[in-house]
Amino acid sequence: MTEADVHPAYPSLDLAPRGRGFFLSCLMVWAGSIAATAYFCISMAGGMDMPGGWTMSMAWMRMPGQSWLQAALMYLAMWEMMMVAMMGPSVVPILRQYQLKASSGLAAQLAAGYYFVYLLIGVVTYPLGIGLAQAAMSWAPVSLIVPYLTAGTLILAGIIQQTPWKRAHLTQCRDPLHCCASTKDVRHTADGPACRVAGIPQGTWWMGLRWGMSCALCCSGIMLALFVLGMMNPWVIIVLTVLITLERLMPRPEGVARLSGLVAIALGIMMLCRSIGGLSL
Repeated sequence: MTEADVHPAYPSLDLAPRGRGFFLSCLMVWAGSIAATAYFCISMAGGMDMPGGWTMSMAWMRMPGQSWLQAALMYLAMWEMMMVAMMGPSVVPILRQYQLKASSGLAAQLAAGYYFVYLLIGVVTYPLGIGLAQAAMSWAPVSLIVPYLTAGTLILAGIIQQTPWKRAHLTQCRDPLHCCASTKDVRHTADGPACRVAGIPQGTWWMGLRWGMSCALCCSGIMLALFVLGMMNPWVIIVLTVLITLERLMPRPEGVARLSGLVAIALGIMMLCRSIGGLSL
């Protein structure tokens, strides 16, 4: 394995006239996602004080007169806009690289497959979050253990950041073609490069799916931290966005991942000590 395999070169931004339209389109989408995320953070600010000294986010509650379907759709819209905003700075250079090899249409397909994975994650996490929220509101013992679960989840997130598993998926996440099993699985056509699995050619959208799955696994620790620290907290969103961007842009991102993992573990331990009354923050 060569140095390029371990640390794939991250694509540089091409601001030539032929690339300005692409970046302008990406900037408009990113700005829209930031505006939508800010709107949701404001509209869902605050929460409900719960037994155990924690606050339940408004993301897990229904608004007055709102049906469960409407609440779920609002959550999915909020989640997807947040993912576009958080992943945008690190995704655009890769999309630009692919656009240069293929076309703007295929780059859009790649992005669609990528973000569809995060939409599916929202579909899965919503019923889990609602289930825990309803249990905590119905039974005080469940609410009392939530601070311990929060601390434990944050420690787990920090541990994930330290693992070779994390580093392997980070390498794949920095280049969609690294999601292919080997160089033999990369096919080059007139439309641009794509992946094939078990000899079966796959389109750009499917390559985006594989890329999204690899990045979702790479960011699993960060996503856990997002859930327990507060999805509607703008400072949490900003810090984690910077972390994701550094992991994707830095030539050697392992140090960033490890340092953030140590911070998460330390914070989790402090929360645990506070929960058991042994230490005050």
